[in-house]
Amino acid sequence: MSTTRPQTTTSRVTTTRLPTTTSAPPTTSPCGMAFDPSGNIYVSYPLSNNIYKQNQLYFSITTGTPLNTPVGLCYLNNFLYIADWGNSRIVGYNGITSTIFSTPIKPYGLCVLNTIVYICGQDSIYRFTPPSTSVTLVKQNSGSDFMFMCTDGNTLYICDNNSKSVRQYNIQTNIMV
Repeated sequence: MSTTRPQTTTSRVTTTRLPTTTSAPPTTSPCGMAFDPSGNIYVSYPLSNNIYKQNQLYFSITTGTPLNTPVGLCYLNNFLYIADWGNSRIVGYNGITSTIFSTPIKPYGLCVLNTIVYICGQDSIYRFTPPSTSVTLVKQNSGSDFMFMCTDGNTLYICDNNSKSVRQYNIQTNIMV
């Protein structure tokens, strides 16, 4: 198993958190979803490059490099993690500050298992354990195109666009079927 340590940039960026009187989300297709412990739902809209919480604009980068096709979302330890596909990075946002770090792939799906965030995209699965932003390769499967994933607590279930199937990856045994 190889370890990739991409350049990590932890930064504070100016973000927009609009009041609850903001209009509803765009009519473009929603993509990723995540829930926080209070039951709030977060939804990514890749074509408008925004994240909505309970149908109100929640997150948009207004300085620096804006979101570019945000897709997968997950929530862990008061942070919403965003797979910013177009910028090949993960953005973590806690309602006040953002943590931004690059990934060796264009991330698509995000999934939390225990205290680890798994990232899938292209033909690889990576992971990181917040607050660390070191990304480690977990599994590479040549010829795959991993899109989204979820877990039952032991196994990651991954949508593989190339094989038109749902793949199962057991993190304990390192076996993918």
